[in-house]
Amino acid sequence: MKKALLVTGIILLMAIAYVIGRTNPGDEPILPINPASIGAQCGIEQCHGFNLTCGTDVPEACTEMYQAGDGCRSFFECGITDTPDGRTQCAPAPNEKFKLCKACVQKCESDFAGDPEKVFRCDSACSTDTYE
Repeated sequence: MKKALLVTGIILLMAIAYVIGRTNPGDEPILPINPASIGAQCGIEQCHGFNLTCGTDVPEACTEMYQAGDGCRSFFECGITDTPDGRTQCAPAPNEKFKLCKACVQKCESDFAGDPEKVFRCDSACSTDTYE
């Protein structure tokens, strides 16, 4: 009985030593971490404007203050992609509709500079009529 308990204890200690030896906080993970696999969101990190980035810092709520170009956001997409070094990242997905909508709104801003009402009327057409 004592011998079986001793053998079990030795095996348990060896298993613990193995696990501790394989875990080194200073090392990078052996496998790349996929944000989607750990429950992180991948989405647009800004609420307004055209300077959009993708990442995991997705706002829970945005102000209702509309800015020219906000309608184009419906065409901007983020997704999980593979990098050349074998990791994954949250990045913009290529989207021609967003590029066209953005160019349209920028033309509205240029054509109607100084008249916000006309800019927003033109902006609305960019995101609804033209590209859907």
